[in-house]
Amino acid sequence: MKKRFVLIAIVVLVLSTISYPSKAMTNQKNNFKKEKIENVVPIKLIKDNTVQSRNFEDYIKLIGLSKKQLIDTIGEKPTTVDEGGLEFFKYGIRVWFEGYGTGPVQQVYTDKKNVDFRGVKIGDKISDFKKIFGKTVQQNTTSAYSNFEYNGIILSVYYNPKTKITFAVYILDQVAK
Repeated sequence: MKKRFVLIAIVVLVLSTISYPSKAMTNQKNNFKKEKIENVVPIKLIKDNTVQSRNFEDYIKLIGLSKKQLIDTIGEKPTTVDEGGLEFFKYGIRVWFEGYGTGPVQQVYTDKKNVDFRGVKIGDKISDFKKIFGKTVQQNTTSAYSNFEYNGIILSVYYNPKTKITFAVYILDQVAK
């Protein structure tokens, strides 16, 4: 049992530090309709200096922002992560940009269990996401992720292949074929 827990922890750690370029995962042009910056919900911290419960659509609004717009909107000093990405610890996300840090936000990653995905949350089973978001547009049972199209973006939901419990979501700016 201890070995299984250690293995799962390692898998979660590895997946949380790897970004998957959305073009490689989805192979199609960007169909996301960019919203005006004033429609982005700014960060709101609660007593313990963490972000309150969020709706995943707040994260969708970050897609397409420039690095400066993103930092100004969130209001938190980010740390650099792999492939030109940024981590906003208090906001509970990592983001990657088109052109390895030079273009607009291309993908947003979260593993926070307080994000509401239309009634389901990270930590629920992948079947619960399928009930809410419908048929997958791409799925890989070996790597244990399911991609769902939602309003011109892709929700890439990662889960444990044995328990089917979700542990992370990437919001990608590309629509899958």
